[in-house]
Amino acid sequence: MHHEIIQKIRFLFYNENMNSTNKRGLILFVMSLVFGILDYYMCDFVVYVLKVPLFCDTIFCLAITFLANPLWGILSVISYHVFDIIISHSFVIYQLYTLSAFIGCVTAWFYKKQVMKDSDTVIVTIVKLLGLSLVMCLVMSISGGIISRICAYANGDGSEYTFQTQFLAVLFEGKLKFPLLDSILLRIPVNVPDRLITVFAAFGVYKLLSKCKLLQK
Repeated sequence: MHHEIIQKIRFLFYNENMNSTNKRGLILFVMSLVFGILDYYMCDFVVYVLKVPLFCDTIFCLAITFLANPLWGILSVISYHVFDIIISHSFVIYQLYTLSAFIGCVTAWFYKKQVMKDSDTVIVTIVKLLGLSLVMCLVMSISGGIISRICAYANGDGSEYTFQTQFLAVLFEGKLKFPLLDSILLRIPVNVPDRLITVFAAFGVYKLLSKCKLLQK
């Protein structure tokens, strides 16, 4: 049985009748599904094992976005949330955070396409990645804050915060006067280190993957 499965996999990826474009597409499809699950476990590891108030849930979906385009990153995000639904046996309003990750993929892809060049030196690349981290921080904070308020409204709870921002909500309890603005601002201190880690890690994974001949255009 295992031998038959291996043979089928070898046929899919090493079929001489399949052109390189189709092979690459198939590999990217499989990678997107796997990367979504990897992002899920990465987030769980950071939150539940390390107990660090960060997200780190889009490293691999950004990596495949850098490698190809945002559609593969979005597929990876969908894989993440479908896997979450399967594991938790429920669909909850918090799945709306999928939209924030979608926006993050498109933002990262557009920034890389418009700003970053293959000819950039290491120093220039680092500076540009720092710029992307800042942009991503703002984009994810704004989109995440808006979604947070939608979730709070849907649940009838005026103070909905994720684990990552809960400690800040407690710290500033009594000083939060503008729910939407507060929800966005509370995410910034978390997203600054989170996006730095995520963007640099994703770019590192992308550079490693780009050396694979099967993934080259």
